[in-house]
Amino acid sequence: MQVSAVNGSPRKGGNTEKMLNTVLTVCQQAGLTTELYQAGGAGSARLPGKLTR
Repeated sequence: MQVSAVNGSPRKGGNTEKMLNTVLTVCQQAGLTTELYQAGGAGSARLPGKLTR
């Protein structure tokens, strides 16, 4: 199973990203595949970048 998270916050490395990374870490420990998409911030009008954890 795969879990995807989307961060719409414009602050890269901010509290929202930290929270999402905490959740994704727990999912990984449970044996799931995870992805974090950064949709907010500079260049967000383009397709979001895919960050695979």
